[in-house]
Amino acid sequence: MDTIVTQHNDLVKTIVLQKNTKKIDKVISNLETHVGKTWYVFSGASPMGWDCSGMTMWAYSLVGIPLEHRASIQQHSGKSVKTPKRGDLVLFTYKVNKSAYHVGIYLSPDKMIVVVVGDKASNFEKIKKLGYEVVELDLNGKTVN
Repeated sequence: MDTIVTQHNDLVKTIVLQKNTKKIDKVISNLETHVGKTWYVFSGASPMGWDCSGMTMWAYSLVGIPLEHRASIQQHSGKSVKTPKRGDLVLFTYKVNKSAYHVGIYLSPDKMIVVVVGDKASNFEKIKKLGYEVVELDLNGKTVN
């Protein structure tokens, strides 16, 4: 009986991991269609124009994960991790109070999807090693506090 339960637990873990991978792939593939096309708009939260937290809020809403429209609040929507995974939020923080002022979505050790103020559309950027925190979201549809 223990063997059956163990196999069942492994099967459940595998299904959850596959489901989460599909969610992340959907988030990222949707965002990639807007790279170079969607421009920064203060307080924007759609492909018509978005700011950094509006971009992450829109992308994760597609898979049923609610995020607030502010980097400093998204910072507390999950748990801080040392080893980021594809789809995690990358938050840039002030040195003094550690509050987030900018957010993007982690793709690889040196790449994220982000939108910045200025004359650029959403794009892929290198992750700078200064002052950032990575937050992993609960991909089962709830935020973790």
